[in-house]
Formats: sequence, C-alpha cells, structure tokens
Amino acid sequence: MEIMTQKELEEFLSKPNLARIATVGKNCTPHIAPVWFLYENGAIIIGTSKASKKIKNIRNKPDVAISIDTSDAKAGNRGAIFSGKAELIETDSEETIKKLCIKYLGNLDNPVAKQLLQVKERSIIKLKPQKTISWDSSKMER
Repeated sequence: MEIMTQKELEEFLSKPNLARIATVGKNCTPHIAPVWFLYENGAIIIGTSKASKKIKNIRNKPDVAISIDTSDAKAGNRGAIFSGKAELIETDSEETIKKLCIKYLGNLDNPVAKQLLQVKERSIIKLKPQKTISWDSSKMER
C-alpha cells in the first residue's frame, strides 16, 4: 500500500471527513466515537462536551488513536491513523467550534452551528501525534 506525502496528507485532512477517536475506559474497555476535527500546526483538534465519555477517559488515560479514512471502489481508499497522548484544553473553545462548523456545515448560519455555539460546557482535545500511518490505494496500479 502506498503512503501519502506530507502535502497529500494535509490536503486530505482539510476535507470534511469524519474521524473516529478511540479512548480507553477505566476497565481498559475501548470506546470509539465519531467526531469532527481540524488539523492545525501538526495537531488533530476535536471539540466536545466536557461531560463526554471521551473526556472522562482521556482524564484517566490520555492514550488515544484517531482514524480518518475514505472509501471509493473506483478511486481507491485513503486514510490515516494517528496515535499518542491527548491534551485537554479547557480554555474558551468558541473559535474552534466556529472553525469546525465552517468546515463541516459550510457556514455559521446553519441551525446545527447555532445550536453547537450555544453549548458552553465543552473542552478541546488536542493530539500532537507520536505516530502517524497513512495510505492511499489510488496510487496503486489498477
């Protein structure tokens, strides 16, 4: 399987693809959740409720993995997996939520964006990956 160049990876991560974050619960049980994400300065950024299971798990054990992929039978599969120790950012997250809404909804006038911006009890998950694996089967001969 072919890997993506850094430029290809950054272009791929700029698209509004759904990510999945895997965290570890208290009893070492895995928890996987679909999330919106941003890629900024080499880090994956995720906004979520302070009460979410993701946040509770990361507080206890910051080891996470994040998978982002697309599947296209004709064009090929592309994706990346990032892993490392997540950092929780408790400061104002409104700018991050605005950026996520623009990336995934197109604008801030969308009713979903308005609803998300009203939530005040939220945290930011930041992952500066310790390990990255990428693939791009569209580069393979067909």
